[in-house]
Amino acid sequence: METVNLSVDEAYALAYHALSSNGFSEQHAAVIAKNVTAGERDGCASHGLWRLLGIVDTLRKGKVSADALPTVVSQAPAIVKADAHGAYSLLAFEQALPLLIEKTRQCG
Repeated sequence: METVNLSVDEAYALAYHALSSNGFSEQHAAVIAKNVTAGERDGCASHGLWRLLGIVDTLRKGKVSADALPTVVSQAPAIVKADAHGAYSLLAFEQALPLLIEKTRQCG
């Protein structure tokens, strides 16, 4: 077996291409690719590029939405509710994070 070394940018490009060519929207492909690239970079292979196989398989089996847009709601002074609407949660988390940070600054 031959080992292939990739830069972080090459790993991201590979992940993004794998996701987008299998049907994930640009937004979902970008955030998922960022996440698996970080896992690979940080030495956590189980959450790195290898994880793409399961992610794409889950999409192909119809168990996750490839393009659902999340809803982020300010639920209460210290609560942010993010609904991924059947998609992977990473995009919902990314979109909810700025509001959560703001609330954390206000409420401690």
